[in-house]
Amino acid sequence: MTFLDDSTILFGDNSAMHGALDARDGLSQRLDSNPQVSDLMSSVDSNPIWSVLDQEGTQNMMRSTLGDAASWLTYETVKKRLLGSRYGMEFWQRRGLQYGMSFTSDSITAATLSALMKAGVT
Repeated sequence: MTFLDDSTILFGDNSAMHGALDARDGLSQRLDSNPQVSDLMSSVDSNPIWSVLDQEGTQNMMRSTLGDAASWLTYETVKKRLLGSRYGMEFWQRRGLQYGMSFTSDSITAATLSALMKAGVT
């Protein structure tokens, strides 16, 4: 973990942190040079805490979340439609923590993922 400035913390394993610092310093391609990721960022970057994942990151996250259900044929069909994901967190004095996560995919994929997640949890 390292503080980039007074309001930004960078954390992750060493290779991820080195990659992020290289991008910041102009030594590698920046994340916002990817139009899809840039669109995801613009929808959450006003939140105090936010994150975006590209297609591969989203697929890995869902595979980890689903556990054994990720080995089902249905997930293999759906995973290629997972184009990215984003989340943002807001802290409200009266309402507490508000968390929102969304995936960039169509409504059929979202419904299928929802069913897979429910089946994977039970």
